[in-house]
Amino acid sequence: MRGGSKIVAAAAVAGLTAAGCGAAGSAQAAAHEVAAGVPKRTNNRTARVYLVHGVSTKGDNDCASTWRAALWSLKRDGWKGALYTVGYYKADRHCGVPVPGRSRYTPNTSIKELGRAFAWLVYDRDTRYGRSVDVVGHSMGGLVVRAALTGVQKHQKGFPSRLYIANVATLDSPHAGRLHMSCTSLECRQMRGKDGGALLRWLGQNPQSTQGTDWTLIGSDADTKVPTSSALGMKAGHKVRYSAEEHLSHGGVALRPDPSHPARQGYHLWYRNSTRPGTHETKDGWAPLHMVEQALYFWQKW
Repeated sequence: MRGGSKIVAAAAVAGLTAAGCGAAGSAQAAAHEVAAGVPKRTNNRTARVYLVHGVSTKGDNDCASTWRAALWSLKRDGWKGALYTVGYYKADRHCGVPVPGRSRYTPNTSIKELGRAFAWLVYDRDTRYGRSVDVVGHSMGGLVVRAALTGVQKHQKGFPSRLYIANVATLDSPHAGRLHMSCTSLECRQMRGKDGGALLRWLGQNPQSTQGTDWTLIGSDADTKVPTSSALGMKAGHKVRYSAEEHLSHGGVALRPDPSHPARQGYHLWYRNSTRPGTHETKDGWAPLHMVEQALYFWQKW
């Protein structure tokens, strides 16, 4: 799943700111801006990675629990860059870094606002220093990242002027607005398009950062909350659909492999990529989190 016949063959064997942050953030950034061009995109395991969790009906996500398996898997796969779990609700727990303005955010904060706050987090910590990062989003977290890149690409007021995000991988994110959850918060209504479809119309199809962004969308037929048609419902260079027989629930895609289920491959899945036309099936595919590692490692085609 990579450009060039040699890499494709190898992949086949493997199985395959918030409001208020705008003005203050801009002034702060201006004082620390580096005189550097757009960073070069390369295949590497040294980039910083931000992991963005999904919706919490009580607004109190536990990042340590959500991302335990992902942190373990990325490190086992040899990831050398720093890994940061992101907190955006005021009651989030055990998260590595908070978005600016987090103390104001609840499940009734708009996804666009969370995207703006996340954009400023990445800008202030990395982009203004000329540093590129990668991002992983689970469930609504994928829409938060999408909103961040959409706002920057559209030059929306209150968003930073640019971002350097090379790769994004989303796990069961409702890109197409189909979500089966019994929640009534603003964020849930937005994900379902019950805000009149305003957010879904605004979000870009395959939004790009200033250096370009390679997207990988991952979904599971066993997910009863976000159907695969929604998880894969955005234009992207890479799409992966896991068979229902793998029993990967909505949370399960963010938990395999883990120390209890350590196998990297042997999964029944279908995939599409930018190097080979059509949809391809394998019964020896990569585990979801190993697929994420591959998506973050390769900067363009895999």
